[in-house]
Amino acid sequence: YVSGIFELDAGGFRDKYVFSFRWQNFKGLSARFPEQPAGNFDVVLDAGKNFFTIAGMTKVDTAKLNEFLTDVSLLTVDRFAQPQELPDTASLKSLMEIVISDIAERKFTLKLFSDEQLNLVPGLSGKELVYFHPDKIRPILRPKSFFAKQ
Repeated sequence: YVSGIFELDAGGFRDKYVFSFRWQNFKGLSARFPEQPAGNFDVVLDAGKNFFTIAGMTKVDTAKLNEFLTDVSLLTVDRFAQPQELPDTASLKSLMEIVISDIAERKFTLKLFSDEQLNLVPGLSGKELVYFHPDKIRPILRPKSFFAKQ
C-alpha cells in the first residue's frame, strides 16, 4: 500500500505549512485588503498585558483574534505550482496580503488572489505560486471589524 507515495509530484513531499516558523518568535502580523482598505489591521503584542491585540482598537474580541492567529498558523497549501506554470498574478483580483514578522525582523508573506475560473484560490507564498482550497481561506479573510468586541 505504500506504492501510492511514489505517485506524488515533486510538491507532494514538501512541507505544506505556509508560515513554517516558530510562533514563540512571533512579533506581529499585518493584514491588508487592497479592495477594502478599511479592513486593514495590524496584530501587535500588548506589552503591558502580554497578549496580542489589534493596533488602534480599544475593544478586541481576543477569542476571535486567537482563533484567527491559529487558522493562519495552521494554513496549509493544497497544491504547489508546477515549474511550467507561470505566476500570472497581474491579471487576478487581489483579496488579501498577510505579512508576518518575527523578532529577528524576518518577513513571511502571503498574497491571496481571486480567480473565478479555478476551484482553488491562488496565492503567492513568498515568491512561489501556491493554491488553496477555498474552505481553508475563508477563516482568514477577516477584516478589522470582525474582531470588534460586541
